[in-house]
Order: sequence, then C-alpha cells, then structure tokens
Amino acid sequence: GWILLATYGFQRDLTLGGRYLFGVSPVVGLGLAIAAQATEGIAGQAAAGVARFSIRRSRRLIAVLVILGMAGSLFVTVDFAYSKPDQSRLLAQEIRASYRIHNADGAVGARSPETRPPESRSIVIGAVYKTHEQVGEMMSLAYEWQRLGDPDARGGGDREDVPSLQFVLAQREPLHNLVTATFVLALAQLPRPLDLWLVNFAANLDLGSLGCSPEVAQKVEVSGYRAKRYRCSAPGISAPGISALGMP
Repeated sequence: GWILLATYGFQRDLTLGGRYLFGVSPVVGLGLAIAAQATEGIAGQAAAGVARFSIRRSRRLIAVLVILGMAGSLFVTVDFAYSKPDQSRLLAQEIRASYRIHNADGAVGARSPETRPPESRSIVIGAVYKTHEQVGEMMSLAYEWQRLGDPDARGGGDREDVPSLQFVLAQREPLHNLVTATFVLALAQLPRPLDLWLVNFAANLDLGSLGCSPEVAQKVEVSGYRAKRYRCSAPGISAPGISALGMP
C-alpha cells in the first residue's frame, strides 16, 4: 500500500528501493573507519591502557566521507553514473515506438476512400509473478508508461493518443499447466484487436488458438526485461469467471 502511495501519490518510484540505500554507505563506512582507528589506538597504546585518537586525522576522515557521501547521493538523485538494474523506461519506450509504427501503417491505409479507419488496438502486458519483485517490475513499467505520456514529467513526454496499458498477471504455481490455463482464460476475455507483450514470461503458451501470432522481429531485451510482441486479431474464447487487471 505505501509503495503505491509513494509511486502514484508523490511521484516517487520506489519499486527499485534498493538504489536508495546508496546513502547508507557513507554511514557504514564512517562507522568502520572509527572502529578501525579505535582498534589501532588501543593496540598502539596497550601498555598505557589508554586509547588516544588523532583528532585532526579523524576530522579529515569524517570530512572526506561526508563529501563522498553527498556526491554519491547527488549522482543517484540525478541518475548520473548509476544504472538501474531494471530499465522499465527503456521497455516502455520500445512498446510505445512499436505502437506508433504499426498504428501509422494502419493510418496510411485508412486514407484510401475504400479503406475503413483502422481499429483501435489495445496494449496488453502479460506476465507471471511469484513474489512482490515481479509485481514491482510491472508497477515500474506502468509508472514509466504514464510518465512518457505526461509532458510535465521530468524526462519529457507527449500527449500522443496512445492507449493505456492493461496487465494480465498470472500467479506462478507448482503446476505450470494451471498458470497457463489461468492466463489463457483471462486473455480470452479481452476485446480484439490487441497487441500482446509477454514480459519475463517463463511459461509455455500456445496462443494460436486465441488468434495471436508472434511478431518475429519484435523481441526486446533491456536490462531486467525480456519481451515478445504478439498480434491478436481473432476473437477469444468465452471464459467466464476470469478477469484481467487493468492499469490506467
């Protein structure tokens, strides 16, 4: 709950929270340095039984560590010289570019008087999750997709008419057949046509029965994500009782 509040309420993406622990490193380093110097002082003056520190050296050490900590925190804040382990923004850009290309192709054909206007294609992300880590990856993708459509967001954006992402998440179970059946039933209920992107999807699927064909040239690999695009045109089978999770 608090991750959702921070991400969408305060515009802070905490799905990769580990990167913000970088600011803790200077504190840990300072503690280790003080402990090491204390050990040296005790060893060097064991005969006297008194541990004395060089105050001047300690001040210099503390000042250096504080400066390094502030510089490191600044680099993290502005995304300079630091790479996220999961590049959800890059994947969102690839999906958006793919939609632009295929939508433009349809729009060109629609200019002919004999051709009907192209049907609106929805974009669906399919994924399997076992822990909150996989859910967080999808949350980060949804967040970056929303930012790409917001011209006021840092990093730019546009108001291009691109549909919102929809997500179909199937929980990983010991029986892979159960995961496959759940996902297929949920996907079958979605209106066609649609672009289906399987992201980090480990289960084997035969989507031919659902009217989905893979795009050979549409495989995307970025840091933390592997995705493959399918075009689904034929209507899906009836599957009552299973629903898809939509993200605005």
